[in-house]
Amino acid sequence: MRERYRIKGDGSGAAGLQTQQPAALEPLTTILSGQATALGPALFYMFEGGSLRVTHVAVDHPLTYAQFSEQHLMHATLARVRSPSRPAQPGPGRDRRGSISFTPGGRDRSGFADQGEIRGVEIGLAADFVQDACEQRLPAGWGSAFNVENAKAFSFAEQIATAVQSPHCDRLMADTLLHALARHVGQVYGRADRRRDDAWLHPAALARIIAQLKAEPAVPISLGDMSRTAGLGISAFLRAFRGTVGTTPAAFARKVRLDHAAGLLRSSDHSIGDIATMSGFASAPHLVRTFQQYRNQTPGAWRRTRRV
Repeated sequence: MRERYRIKGDGSGAAGLQTQQPAALEPLTTILSGQATALGPALFYMFEGGSLRVTHVAVDHPLTYAQFSEQHLMHATLARVRSPSRPAQPGPGRDRRGSISFTPGGRDRSGFADQGEIRGVEIGLAADFVQDACEQRLPAGWGSAFNVENAKAFSFAEQIATAVQSPHCDRLMADTLLHALARHVGQVYGRADRRRDDAWLHPAALARIIAQLKAEPAVPISLGDMSRTAGLGISAFLRAFRGTVGTTPAAFARKVRLDHAAGLLRSSDHSIGDIATMSGFASAPHLVRTFQQYRNQTPGAWRRTRRV
């Protein structure tokens, strides 16, 4: 009997997150055989360019399934506890902690899961989002994978899942990590070109950099400070940051300051000059010029549109 599989639960999730996933973005999953039960509510996270779902299920009977999504789909097994009566079997294709599966958008996928508990994260990435992250149009002929080892992709998935499950989800951190994951996916499965000097920054180090920038946005942070936080020399840090995020540390720091200024414009009555100081800009005119350059509006006009 074929059954459309829905993880059941009350839909609750971490504070501030959207916990209901629009049907248009939800992958169509069909159970072909076996049975699974949700051990808790699924957590949904919507972001510009895709969606994410963290689940915890018990596979009551060995499960085979088929899945289809218009978006690129990546699955990561965050934790796996097998049934004592069915120990792990050797060989490829076994769902275990650290396993990564990737299916290009618009392509059918089939899979299986042995008995036991599985905690995992499923990330849907829109094709345009991945192309923007890679800064290029990507050719046809995407690759796919099922339950393989990809330490970099898993590191991103695990760090993102931790971020969105936090009681105070840091959207900037989660969205930056998702952008970096999309860049990695495009390079590994979509054959995106890389600059020769691009390297890779571990997502835990990237998370530390973001936290450092957000902690005191009014205080300038030098390139040396950021590289030490990442545990790298300056040259290696520049290559790693650019290769992972797709921009320079200075440009990213500017975005953090602009986001902080936008938050103050929306939620406070501080003057533009005060907000400039509180956000690390040299003066009110400096904030106005930068804000207009990146958001196509002056801070005052942006504030009025957000308070209508």
